[in-house]
Amino acid sequence: IVASIVREFVANLLAATGLDARFQTLGFGQALGRHSLSSIVAQVVYFFILVPIIIAAVDSLGLKMIADPIKATLQSILAAVPALLVAAVVVIVGCLVAKVVRKLVTSFLAGVGLDALPERLGLGFLAAKPGQTPLSGVLGSIVSIVIILITAQQAAAALHFDQLADLVRRVIVYLPDLAVGLLIILATLSLGKYASTLITGALKGQGQARLLASIAQCAIILLGMGMALEQLGVGQEIVVVAVAAILGGAALALGLAFGLGGRDRAKDAIDRWS
Repeated sequence: IVASIVREFVANLLAATGLDARFQTLGFGQALGRHSLSSIVAQVVYFFILVPIIIAAVDSLGLKMIADPIKATLQSILAAVPALLVAAVVVIVGCLVAKVVRKLVTSFLAGVGLDALPERLGLGFLAAKPGQTPLSGVLGSIVSIVIILITAQQAAAALHFDQLADLVRRVIVYLPDLAVGLLIILATLSLGKYASTLITGALKGQGQARLLASIAQCAIILLGMGMALEQLGVGQEIVVVAVAAILGGAALALGLAFGLGGRDRAKDAIDRWS
């Protein structure tokens, strides 16, 4: 009865102070669903009042075979509550920081003209279509996800979920390599397209211009993909051997096909190029 009265008092008091409305403005209303923050805090207070009373009531029975396991379970639950509260506070603060940082990063990147950069670099597939999130918004969301991952790792550590905390830590440590690998791939695609355009313009009017431009673009992309996969730690030796085999095999096959199977055509082409 006392716990119920205190629960109702705490819920009404927190609701009267406007705590629920402030929590809604921070964007956490959907996370709680149909529950309000004041009701959740009131339930926690109810739990703290009721559990010690239940422990005392079970202990007063004098039936050790039954009372001791129940008492130990309730005490362990009560001991875990502070860790749960710390984890909840860490998660809430991390989400708030992530939300603020996402807005700042998105505004800054949009202000410096990042959304128009993919078209200039020849990476039109990164440009946002009408109704889609622009590149600045995507990068801002990625930054907020990283902050939330760091927060989740701290919360798991506070709850002594060591394996989960270690798993999240490994993911966080791997993110820089992943970012560098993606940057290498994008730079390779841009450089390959630029080289193709440059060769096509330099050999304008030649029949082999498009073929040579495509070969150069594919070679640059293959080399860049090998560097990216090596940065990502995906079988470094296998990647090096595979790229070398592909480039070497392509050069050998081209030489044999052009020099042996079509010597007359090769002579004519060399004479025209000369």
